[in-house]
Amino acid sequence: MNAIAQDQDAFWREVIDKNVLCAERVAQHRSAARKSPWVPLGRLLIREGYLTVRQVMGLVAIQAEEPQVKIGDLAIREGLCTPKQIKRCLDVQSQSEPGPIEVVLRDEDVSSGQLVKALVGYIHHLEGRILTLEEEQQDIREVAVV
Repeated sequence: MNAIAQDQDAFWREVIDKNVLCAERVAQHRSAARKSPWVPLGRLLIREGYLTVRQVMGLVAIQAEEPQVKIGDLAIREGLCTPKQIKRCLDVQSQSEPGPIEVVLRDEDVSSGQLVKALVGYIHHLEGRILTLEEEQQDIREVAVV
């Protein structure tokens, strides 16, 4: 299973565990989302080489304080990306189905309070993955030096 699938699994587990949606409803949403997997803007910015994982996480931290501001707008405001780079990634993103978070947000049976709890759990999962990636990168650098 690739990293995106693992992250999406973690999100869906949080949605079920925090009683945002029942397992049956999650299965329906997952099935629809598999047709054309959605890629988050942050992941596209990393994949295109515009940002590092650490920079994206910094933007996510800012967005936690300013939830009304989109990641792309933050990247431009913070001087990390140009409007042209953001537009290019948004064009790629628009060709895919909505991601799991967007799917849940569109579901009219979702309680915003429960969704916030699920998102906090999901953010903790992502933070753990980033720490693991940073440790692996450090190990690779240490081996390269020896």
